[in-house]
Amino acid sequence: MNQPFLNRFPGQLKHWGFHCTINALPSFIIAAAWMKMYQHPACIFAMLLAILCFVLTYASLTSLPFAINESDSLTSRSMRLGAKIRSWIAGLSIPFVCIGEGFLLFVPDFWCGLFSMSSVNWIATQFGYGNSVMNDASSSKPVAVFITTLLEGTMLSIILLMIAFFSLIILQAKARRKISDNKSDQMTNFNDQSCGQ
Repeated sequence: MNQPFLNRFPGQLKHWGFHCTINALPSFIIAAAWMKMYQHPACIFAMLLAILCFVLTYASLTSLPFAINESDSLTSRSMRLGAKIRSWIAGLSIPFVCIGEGFLLFVPDFWCGLFSMSSVNWIATQFGYGNSVMNDASSSKPVAVFITTLLEGTMLSIILLMIAFFSLIILQAKARRKISDNKSDQMTNFNDQSCGQ
């Protein structure tokens, strides 16, 4: 490991630990409370392990010496903005998750989790494991919970990257407009000075 990576990693670990925890909270509540996973500690451990995988992956990627890690770069700024927006969405989803099952329809994590569970069940069926490896606490296997959590987290990460991508476009447009306005102001000042002579 190189020294810049080692210097950056603890801070990035803390940053992504916070964001991944906030982002995983709605899904965790859905699984633990509504699917009754709290009755199966191995399933809870599998979810926490998958979340830890995301924390370590994000912390490692953002600790590498790339332009994305320069705090003033446009890419870095858009990633930070995307992470904040995703955290706000997750935070605003928590009340919907806690109110009742009918409100889960308004939570993006619910849809990603549903798709992930269906995918894991479909794959299990294709390999002859039956179609109930991931339905509720009584039938869920820890490995299926781990894979489902990874798949759901990947989907939510893609959403984060899409948010970051559109944030990048907006930030670039603002940067171009600011540069254009500055050049326009400089040209106006130059023309005013030329006319005054």
